[in-house]
Amino acid sequence: MKFTRMTWTLRRGPVISFLALLSLIMTVSIAAGAPSVSGVSSNSSSVGQYEKFELTFNVGTTASNLYWPYDTSPNQGVPAGVGVSVDGLFSHDNYATTIVQPAFYYQDYDRNNYLVSEGRDWLYPKGSPCWKIRFAPTMLGTWHYKIRVTDSSGTTIYDSPSNTFTCVASSNHGFLHVSPKDSRYFETSDGTFVNFIGLDDYTTCTYDMDTRYATYGSNRINLIRPWWQAYQGPAVFGVTSGGGLWEWWGCSFTTDYAKPGELFSFKMTSNGQAWTHADVKPSTKYRYSVWVKTVGLQGSGDYGVYLQAFNCTQPDTPLTSKINGTADWTQLSCSISTQAGLYEIGYLKVMVSGITSGSVYFTDASLREDLGNGQYGPELLSKPNLNVQQYVSQREAYKADYQVECAKQNGMYLKVCLEEKHDDAFGSIQADGTVGPRSDDNVYASATHAGRTYQQYYWRYIIARYGYATNIHSYEFCNEGDPYNGNHYNAAEALAAYMNRNDPNKHMVTASLWTDFPSKELWTNSSYPDLAFADWHQYVGLQTGSDNLQYIYGWPRGSYDFSTTTYHSAPNSMHMKNTSGNEGYLTSSYPFAITPGHTYTLSCYIKGNGLTESGSTAGSTGWIYPTIRIDVKDGWHGDNIHTYYSGTRGDFMGTYDWKQWSTSFTAESNGHYLVLSPMTHWAIGEIWFDDITLHDDTANEYVEVPNGNFDSGRLDFDSALMEHSIGTQVGSRSSQVIPKPVIRGECGIVGDNVYGSPYKGVTYGGENQQLVDDSSGVWYKKEIWGQINPFGVTTLYWYTANINNKGLHKYAKAYQTFTAGIPLSNGNYQSAKATTSTPTLRAWGQKDLVNNKAHLWIDNIPYNWKNVVDSVNVPAVSGTVTLTGLKDGTYNVEWWDTTAGSIINTQSVTCSNQTITLQVQGLQSDMACKIYPQASAAPASVAVNISASPVSASPGQVITYTITYTNNSYALVTGVILSAAVPAGMTYVTGSAEATGGAWDSTSSKVNWNVGIIAARGTGTRTFQAKVN
Repeated sequence: MKFTRMTWTLRRGPVISFLALLSLIMTVSIAAGAPSVSGVSSNSSSVGQYEKFELTFNVGTTASNLYWPYDTSPNQGVPAGVGVSVDGLFSHDNYATTIVQPAFYYQDYDRNNYLVSEGRDWLYPKGSPCWKIRFAPTMLGTWHYKIRVTDSSGTTIYDSPSNTFTCVASSNHGFLHVSPKDSRYFETSDGTFVNFIGLDDYTTCTYDMDTRYATYGSNRINLIRPWWQAYQGPAVFGVTSGGGLWEWWGCSFTTDYAKPGELFSFKMTSNGQAWTHADVKPSTKYRYSVWVKTVGLQGSGDYGVYLQAFNCTQPDTPLTSKINGTADWTQLSCSISTQAGLYEIGYLKVMVSGITSGSVYFTDASLREDLGNGQYGPELLSKPNLNVQQYVSQREAYKADYQVECAKQNGMYLKVCLEEKHDDAFGSIQADGTVGPRSDDNVYASATHAGRTYQQYYWRYIIARYGYATNIHSYEFCNEGDPYNGNHYNAAEALAAYMNRNDPNKHMVTASLWTDFPSKELWTNSSYPDLAFADWHQYVGLQTGSDNLQYIYGWPRGSYDFSTTTYHSAPNSMHMKNTSGNEGYLTSSYPFAITPGHTYTLSCYIKGNGLTESGSTAGSTGWIYPTIRIDVKDGWHGDNIHTYYSGTRGDFMGTYDWKQWSTSFTAESNGHYLVLSPMTHWAIGEIWFDDITLHDDTANEYVEVPNGNFDSGRLDFDSALMEHSIGTQVGSRSSQVIPKPVIRGECGIVGDNVYGSPYKGVTYGGENQQLVDDSSGVWYKKEIWGQINPFGVTTLYWYTANINNKGLHKYAKAYQTFTAGIPLSNGNYQSAKATTSTPTLRAWGQKDLVNNKAHLWIDNIPYNWKNVVDSVNVPAVSGTVTLTGLKDGTYNVEWWDTTAGSIINTQSVTCSNQTITLQVQGLQSDMACKIYPQASAAPASVAVNISASPVSASPGQVITYTITYTNNSYALVTGVILSAAVPAGMTYVTGSAEATGGAWDSTSSKVNWNVGIIAARGTGTRTFQAKVN
């Protein structure tokens, strides 16, 4: 294709230097008749690192679909070549490397609170639609950019020497990724560890976001999970009553008939109204239109389909003629004038009256402001038709914009649920692009499926509009997809791979499942390398009709009870009674992690009462005897690689008091999980099991058997244990069963609707209603602090009414304040493995044996929310906590208030023989502590390093200098002042040091920062800029 080069030069004044002339030349390379770019403007000429640089411009194009890229070879059934690809080309090295950032079609809106009383925004289109490019620079210095547009008529590249901006230092830490040093955790681009406390979120009104997110942010709740495919959030994707936003009521989704070029329409088969609402301006004239098709519409009198509206100057009167019989697609159109003082049309209607049979189909509803002279404003209806594969709702995308920015202002990240498996539109598109029965597998579209093409167009739009956002934690392919459907796995992997290829900032992707945790099939499967972390939805409690809920820690199923009167060690044992002589009297632990290839010794104490044979053989030579079946598995829900029945034999038949049994086995090379099943094994009688232990003989350490002493109670009553339990299931860092972070994307303490709804102001939605009576929120406090366990699992709690109503967010702030500055992702932290002197006291946390630091949460176990609500008198507990592994020496112990998030006192303790013993006196609920070495007599060692970007520059170019300081000692350093001289031949850039708290001293030509305090092993940076003379 031949290109014509066109150059425009602007000259001002009689003489202009070559250097100045360069900045006034704009070059656009185009093909004859190719698309055009005009009206380009930027939000700033100087942008902070990782912050948003935004271009706004107009595009002239032959494309008929502005939401699709120009694609000459889409999958079968998708129209080819009807879109336009608009991209920003960015470079910080004069295009030796180029970053491609897609652009997107955009409609701005005015926002007001006229309708807040109805729980929704008033949003009204502002100005004409345009195009935008949003880009986050990752490198300091000068960036150049171009705009490239390609459609069926050719390609245009908009370029100019003035297409530059400067990236300066900022406080933004960059984009999230999995820590390369510790795969349990997430870090930002600059290596900063981020500790998450999260909630699920279903906020749809931006004014609610303002207030709610401010509360969350001020209390350091920093991860929420909004739905961008459902009525619980900005519905950017799809359209379905079970997921994406319905814009119309009183009608149904159908594939029966569609207007040419479309696939779907609305359907009505009886008299009544289909209606939607629209935000409008008072006393304003509008044009309302709908395309209608009728099939066999019969009736009597003046019957048929017509348009009508409410809250206007012509309320509830026919606004058009009626169509009946059988008529092909026809546009009904009318004028509407709104009433004074009203900001919405509550009922914008398609009416059917007087019919006795037949069907009405409609699509492409439209409401536009009448500007006069045949001109109309932008579309006011968010989703005017059901063909959502062809466009993105600008209203909903604007709300998502607002959500992203509002969350960022409040220090919050978004884990975005991006699609819906039950979507009517995408679920009805067949592989060849035709329509047919809805199926989830059409949403899990294969690589050659028409739906995959449509989804990739949507993914491209998401990258274009939100790829700049550092506070988007990740995208979840769909909510609760099929846990054992390879099509679902492939679709989620396809999204993840697409993001890694096309998103300059490679936002993370995961999948969520409606049940279970398919570790072998999905999370550790090499076929899905791009899924960044694992996701698990898990609720606990007893709820009628739900058979997949865990409520007893460690032993979720089987025929047993906990005995509180007979035990080897107080207060419980597992009791089983077999009267029928079958193997059904068996219980199973849930899978917990072991290390492949290691040899283990399993031990327990057993007590029997009248255990007799039920078959032809018994005793030492028979096969009927009590045992613990050992199943070594290759995945959490995987296959049994080996089942061990090493039993007790005849020594454990009959009646006897407590005695110990043990057996050894070696885990296979792919044996990652263990399931234990205490059983009578066809023996008739009673048996008690207690104090099950598992010793890793290879590593010479004990492995935690979840609730092996049967002393832990209900997970739904002990919310800290609820947190601990998921960690024991997914595995510990030492075994690396799941070599990626795990997020519990949904969690809740559930129960039946016992007290009616609402109960004390809280509408029943599945949560245990007694939590309402926990006025101080012990349940939430311990759920938060329970996340201090060593497994690294982040939980997003689903139900938020109790938290919001009672202001329980303060516990998140206390926890985040305590953990601030603990670099958990540095690769050194492991389970503290602290022990306590009394079974009612527990101590969880981690230790860093390289830097000799530890942190613990110490809890009085019986003081749980259930006992508080039931007014059980729980005594305060006293005892000791023992921590091993730190080097001998003198340590500080900071004792923390877990409600206020503040230090109560600091004491000095001695570590001897690598053991520290802490005294706990009269603990009613819980407390926390940090342990670190006391400062040595030697002075603190502070290292300072300075770097420049770029490393070489020409006259007039700006260089950014970064000063990095590190306290290499374990002592706190105070009174720190940094100083840096501006090099000779350079001029200080005014305000550049001040941006990081510094000050310019023109007398000495130095910049100075009063850093003040540097924590032990702490580090930080300061920056300034100077221009080459």
